[in-house]
Amino acid sequence: MLTANELASRVEAYHPTADLESIRRAHGYAARALEGQFRKSGDPYFVHPLNLASIITELRLDGASVCAALLHDVVEDCGGSPRLEDVRRRFGERVASVVDHCTDAKPDPGQAKPPWADRKRAYVQHLHDTDDIWAVMVSAADKIHNARSIVADLRTVEASGAPQDAFWLRFVKSGRQEDVAGRVPQILWYYESLCEAIEAKAADESDANAAGRIGRLAREFRAVVSEMQALAGKAGHQAASP
Repeated sequence: MLTANELASRVEAYHPTADLESIRRAHGYAARALEGQFRKSGDPYFVHPLNLASIITELRLDGASVCAALLHDVVEDCGGSPRLEDVRRRFGERVASVVDHCTDAKPDPGQAKPPWADRKRAYVQHLHDTDDIWAVMVSAADKIHNARSIVADLRTVEASGAPQDAFWLRFVKSGRQEDVAGRVPQILWYYESLCEAIEAKAADESDANAAGRIGRLAREFRAVVSEMQALAGKAGHQAASP
């Protein structure tokens, strides 16, 4: 996995005056907060924010954006509003604001998240409504990595000849095979809706800080979402609003 020093060195190469120590601290903070958590693929969860931070460095975004990428899941998955306030205290308002924008729920310890469909509709609408260009770019990169992970696994399933629905079962809360047919269209709807929101932002990319970056993210997102839809379509799944 990408170390704190390796990540800081990447940023330093294009932004010599960046706050590299904050990047190192954010790396350690996220690693500790997410320790013991795993992705649906079985990978350690911290692999995801590291990959997101790597995408952010490819876009040559600033140090605060890299910190936000590393920290973007710690509020939703590790403490809710108190965690967000801790991020704000440790890393500043700019980082905390982007993390907040990337969070679709802030359950405090012991609290349940709102229903999935309600959270996702609200998140998509928030992407359409927000003027925070930094949050849009970090959010787009986040969803691109998630979509790439799904597509990579679908390719592996296809190559193995195994039934595709066995893969999708990991996204079914009930764990029942018979619920896959209703769940997959919702996931496809969500990624299509996200993609359309990012494309809408790219069409109105007037902020000088974006400098073509949202357009690049929109094209990359569209490519991976289209492949996801094509692969899922082979098993008879089509996007449908929940």
